[in-house]
Amino acid sequence: MSVIFSIPSPFRSSFELHRLEFGEAHPDFPTVAIIAGLHGNELNGIHAINLLASVLRLQRIKGKVLLYPIINTFGADECRKRWPFENQDINSIFPGNPKGTTAERIAYALYESIAEAQICIDVHSGASHVRELPQARTPMTGIELEYARDMGMPVIWRRSGEHLNVKGLVGVCRARGQASFRITGGRGTTLDSSLSTKMADGLSLLLAKRGIIRQRMPMEIIADVSNREVHSYRSPLGGFFVPEIRVGEIIQPGRLLGFIQNPIGGDRLDEIRSKTKGVVMSLRANPMIHAEELLVRI
Repeated sequence: MSVIFSIPSPFRSSFELHRLEFGEAHPDFPTVAIIAGLHGNELNGIHAINLLASVLRLQRIKGKVLLYPIINTFGADECRKRWPFENQDINSIFPGNPKGTTAERIAYALYESIAEAQICIDVHSGASHVRELPQARTPMTGIELEYARDMGMPVIWRRSGEHLNVKGLVGVCRARGQASFRITGGRGTTLDSSLSTKMADGLSLLLAKRGIIRQRMPMEIIADVSNREVHSYRSPLGGFFVPEIRVGEIIQPGRLLGFIQNPIGGDRLDEIRSKTKGVVMSLRANPMIHAEELLVRI
């Protein structure tokens, strides 16, 4: 483990940005950088990378793997998405600034540290109010889509250009010529161990497909879809949402997805039913809802 950046802190110890390195750069095998914890309230990616590290310690590595289990350490201390001192989202200020705010300096240090990688993967959890089935979010075509399919995670979501934020880590890496995409799973502010394990297994599979580690057991892709094939169900009114399904469940048209009730007294106000067959890839976790908020993605 190495410290690639440090800066004094107003409390406890200095802030340090850590990197775990496995193997050595090789002309015949790619260098892969895997990053988690840009958002302090997204814990599943942190666990997934540490699970992957435990696998790599037992492997003979061909090529090089760089792991960054947690970037926003102080945000994680408080389970906050943003860097707490300047209230900045580190993932929205890449490529950063070596003379800017603390968050901008962290972003710059990370951006420079992963410059040697040919493949960069940004690992996230869902928002604190939504639980996500482990999924890879990629461009519509290209090498990133091939890499995502190698992972065999339950869902591959092919997204158009507007979803690839040029200020986000994925956007700046792609602009620099590095293959880059995001994976996400579970819910923010909580640890979903089984979903973290699926993400770690997917990352292991990608490394195996690239010849970096020994072959791993494949996983099954349930859905490989574009934006037009993803159906989002939003609440028609405010209330208390009670789901009748779970993340990863295969459902049929007409299936009751959940119902909205009055939080005071429990009177049922509305029902949400599926209009299509598919897999539940996102599910509202916080039951208190307002009109137009996301409930389910299928």
